[in-house]
Order: sequence, then structure tokens, then C-alpha cells
Amino acid sequence: MSYFIHVLLDNGVEPDLDINTLKEKLNMQYLREWKGDKPSIVFRREILGPRKNYDHLELKWSDSWHLRLYFETTEMNESVEIDACYISGLEKDKNKSKLIKEMKRRVVILSKDDPDNEHSDYIVELMAFFENIPGSVFFDPNNKRILNS
Repeated sequence: MSYFIHVLLDNGVEPDLDINTLKEKLNMQYLREWKGDKPSIVFRREILGPRKNYDHLELKWSDSWHLRLYFETTEMNESVEIDACYISGLEKDKNKSKLIKEMKRRVVILSKDDPDNEHSDYIVELMAFFENIPGSVFFDPNNKRILNS
């Protein structure tokens, strides 16, 4: 199983957050009290595929498992706005739906295959990190559902 999650970010919360400040924040908060094998965090540019020329952070553990975090805005990728509109239609609370529809930033989490779910705790910890950013919305594009509401 590989992980594929969109984290939509509220426009009014940490408006200066970008891929560089996200890396700093991950080092200071996500990894600060990490128990066990800590991943390296490397800034990379995608060279192939649908995210060609996108900058991302790669978190890599010593056992070679890794995940990638793509920080995207509506200016970089028009699908951010299209997806936010779609996701807002899934939200039953009208106020939350309106906020989601207006979101202009997201982090896309993509991981290497994890057939035995050996790394699911890393994803849980990463999602807890993003939950600490007020207003963040988790969306599972494979199952087309909001994970937190």
C-alpha cells in the first residue's frame, strides 16, 4: 500500500508557509521528539511525471522507504482550486464547505509502496503534525472522502 493524501491549508493560517518554511517546521516540530530512526529531509525538484519541475521535500528513512511532500498553490497548479471546489461539495457543514472552497494551498503526500504497513506510524505522526495547523483538511483522493471534518 502506498499513501496518497491531500492536506488543504486554510488561507488565513500561516499565510507565509511555503516549501522552505514547511521544511523548517518539520525539523522543529515533526522530528524534534521523533522516537527511533529519524528520516533525512531533502529538498528536490521532480524531473519526470505529472509533477515535473515541482519542488518537493523527500523524507527518507534508513530502510530506503520514503515519502514526498509537494507544496502546491493555485498559482502553481490549477487543480488545487478545482480539487478544493470538489472537496467542498463533499462537506456537509455549509460554513466548512465555504472555507474549503476558498482554500488556495495544499500539501500532497505521496509515499513509496508499504506492502506490510511497516511505516503507517510515520503517516499517522505526519498527519498529527498537519492537524496542528488550524483549519487543515485531509482528503483521500483514491477513495474520494474527507478524512477529518
